[in-house]
Amino acid sequence: RLDAAASDSSGASVQVTAEDAAAVAARVREVLEQAKEAVLQAERQEAALSTEADATADILRAQLVEAQRKLEAVTKEEGSRVAALTAALRTTTSRVEELMEQAASAQAEVLAAEKQAAQGEAALRRQL
Repeated sequence: RLDAAASDSSGASVQVTAEDAAAVAARVREVLEQAKEAVLQAERQEAALSTEADATADILRAQLVEAQRKLEAVTKEEGSRVAALTAALRTTTSRVEELMEQAASAQAEVLAAEKQAAQGEAALRRQL
């Protein structure tokens, strides 16, 4: 059995027994076990969070690749639509120009016919 004597700050004598030392040592071991368990728990949580973060990053990368693929498809489709509409506009513009030329030509023919008719009418009146 181990006994020790010491004094506190007031100078009073304090007795420390082997049982006291064993109790302190047991409490220290208990606190160390709790600290060790807390560290292990933190490491497990860190590993789980790291795995979850990696999985989330993989999902986000896959979503980004899919979004880029869809964007490329939409861009290509829109490019095709623009090309088709541009071609249709050119064709329509060309046809409108042809029709305007035909209308101007027909109008000129009508004016020439009206002029010839007026001249013919004037010639008939002179003959009468």
